Amino acid sequence: FAQQVHQAFLNVQHALDAVGASLFDIAVLRILVVDHSPKKHQFLIQEIQKRWKQHDFPACTLIPVPCLALSGMLIEIEATAYCN
Repeated sequence: FAQQVHQAFLNVQHALDAVGASLFDIAVLRILVVDHSPKKHQFLIQEIQKRWKQHDFPACTLIPVPCLALSGMLIEIEATAYCN
């Protein structure tokens, strides 16, 4: 799960970089988690806090799901960002 979380945030960062945006331009996160648990939730909170540090982080909706598109996927992150 941890490896997939890191990769998912890296993918979001690559998409933001491609349009000249940053994590601080994200207004909304939607995170889908397979087999959600308090342990996974706490891990996600820590990862978000690491990335946004002293900044307010965006509105975030966590959606527990039974599965995702591909077997073995444990997390999917969708971000909506706005920049000038």
